[in-house]
Amino acid sequence: MIRAEGAGPSYGVWAPFNKDTGHFKPSSREFMINFAVDDLDGFLAGLEAKGVEVNGRQQMDGMGKFAWILDPDGTKIELWQPEREPPSN
Repeated sequence: MIRAEGAGPSYGVWAPFNKDTGHFKPSSREFMINFAVDDLDGFLAGLEAKGVEVNGRQQMDGMGKFAWILDPDGTKIELWQPEREPPSN
């Protein structure tokens, strides 16, 4: 289940892709796992300190920050820090 802080209840998502998608590369697996994190930069720094290679990063306006790693079995993992709305005054 996924729950971004202050974003309401937890939820799970199933999002199928076309069989010939390149979205999971560099993995040869037929699926990807996604996790929401509160502090993507800090989380990645901890992973890199343990020797985990980050395969890419992306900032998407309105969505937040993303990064990708591979687990020891070669499964692509997407890490997502949702964009937060600025506090209202």
